[in-house]
Amino acid sequence: MHTQTAESLKALIQERAKEYHALKESEDEWVFETIEQQVIDRIFRYMVSMGVTSNGYDLQKILDAEDDDDDGVPPEGADAALMNLMPPVHPADRDGTQYTPDIMEVWDAFYRAFWPHYFED
Repeated sequence: MHTQTAESLKALIQERAKEYHALKESEDEWVFETIEQQVIDRIFRYMVSMGVTSNGYDLQKILDAEDDDDDGVPPEGADAALMNLMPPVHPADRDGTQYTPDIMEVWDAFYRAFWPHYFED
């Protein structure tokens, strides 16, 4: 059984996005980037709990790594590898995505909450 549901993860995304945007105006860049990365990690941990695998990557090893030199971390590093595995922001660019619709809903919630500028006209 999964400890996190898609709905609880989307609620967490909304909560952390509010904190992220508030800090983005007043804090050092590393502070709000840390929040963003923590949420991305939570999404990938949810995906692993749902049995998602990724071409040539051991997501669990990447998520559990304490250092980019740890076993199972690709040469580009853990954070960069996860960024590379994120689906495209815009649905029109997602042909051939390997993720299920429920996982894509979580990513959409993240993109709209953290990066709303991609959706402005």
